[in-house]
Amino acid sequence: ECIDGRTFAYTQEAVLELRLRLHELEDRLESASFVRIAKNCLVNLCRIRSLRPYVGARLLAMMDNGEEIVVSRRYAKQVKDVLGIEKGV
Repeated sequence: ECIDGRTFAYTQEAVLELRLRLHELEDRLESASFVRIAKNCLVNLCRIRSLRPYVGARLLAMMDNGEEIVVSRRYAKQVKDVLGIEKGV
């Protein structure tokens, strides 16, 4: 996640500040199961427990730690495509 120009990574044990910009991190994680879900956020697809439709053609991702994250409509189709989800979700 990028907040005020600073990039953070969240793990089960810690919150880490990274020296990389979000687009640099996205490039490095291209072959992993990470995908951009908003202008300021990447998420590990392996950690998404469920997805459901949300207001304004967005999606609501329930993470395996119980956190809910909104997938912006700009990236919703990409997330559904990567996960192989058909229209209607």
